[in-house]
Amino acid sequence: MPKIQSIVKFLFGIIPALYILFKFKHKYKNVTLVYMFSSKFGHFYTNTELFLRSEYSNKNGYIFYPEELIDNENLLYEWKKVIYVTDNYIGFAISKISKILNINKIDLRDFSAVKREKFFNQGYLVKKKNPIKNFFTCSVRLSNYQKLNQSKEDDYQSYRDTNIDNFNYAISKFLNEKKNMKSLLINSNAGQLFENYNKLNIDNFSYNDSSNIDVLIDKFCQSSFHFGATTGVDTVGFAQNIPCGLYNMILGATFNFLTYPNKCIVSPLLLYDKKIKKYLSLRKNIELNKFMEKNFNKNRFDLSDQKKFNLEYIKNSKDEMYNLLLEIYHYSNEDLILSEDEEKMQKLFWKNYPLIEKDPLTGVIMSDQNEFKPLISPYFLNKHKNFYFN
Repeated sequence: MPKIQSIVKFLFGIIPALYILFKFKHKYKNVTLVYMFSSKFGHFYTNTELFLRSEYSNKNGYIFYPEELIDNENLLYEWKKVIYVTDNYIGFAISKISKILNINKIDLRDFSAVKREKFFNQGYLVKKKNPIKNFFTCSVRLSNYQKLNQSKEDDYQSYRDTNIDNFNYAISKFLNEKKNMKSLLINSNAGQLFENYNKLNIDNFSYNDSSNIDVLIDKFCQSSFHFGATTGVDTVGFAQNIPCGLYNMILGATFNFLTYPNKCIVSPLLLYDKKIKKYLSLRKNIELNKFMEKNFNKNRFDLSDQKKFNLEYIKNSKDEMYNLLLEIYHYSNEDLILSEDEEKMQKLFWKNYPLIEKDPLTGVIMSDQNEFKPLISPYFLNKHKNFYFN
């Protein structure tokens, strides 16, 4: 932030900041300033929820404040119902005098994961589950959401966008076979999100037309399972512990499965080496992730990295997505049975995958096999076993 802009922001915030601090200092012995990760919906919801479940105490005073960029104003409104949230410029002013007044500071970017047992502590923006057996939710990941809600033109993660044709194939094939099932695309304002894509026109599929967090939670709590795109809205389902099948998963720090639901199946992205024209094995993928971590403080390949190293992430094919959907359907119904060979492939995957994975920037433990590990799609592993485990 430019120095003059920073000074102006401080001057606007300091008077209301001092008033708020006076009230909190009068009531609480310890006061903590909490900087929210509000610019991305998933982190705005999950990181706040995880902090509250693991650290929050009614004995202490907490002053929360968002970033300048707020992904979802409705979510901010809902958080204000359960915690004290002030404006960004006021929180900024408090942060500048925090040392003088002995105020602790916490950045919620450090709360993308917590210990597994804390994940199941009392939730805050959660509701009682009342699943409908023949209903499930699903999500897509599209870059135009970022442009609509975050005012950014940066497409550095557009490679993670859902292949809509593959998504439509998987959903329509499943729903045509399971005539009694109904599904909702749960993304906020899903109809608007799909303006430039072919919509599914089948009776048992619909599009969420709301951005209201209360609506999202209600629908997740009615869902018997969720078919997710590894995008922000999925985290609302995670917090309700809804069985979940996740497609197009990037292995590495983004695979933060400590906060995944108890019943979870993951179908990863493949990594393709354009130079040798081959899909890379799981071991080689992890090896390259560690190279990125050591040299660039990240353990995935964004668009610029893919161009630089002549690599490409390959999204799940339509058959992989369809079979993942079948798998989570059966898993949620307690009738997914793995063969002996499939059990061996699960063990082989986890033998090759790091026991513990930390976020390269924060050092926060994102995954730990000793605490929990999801299933890897049996169909995916069987389809690619000839090279994936070499």
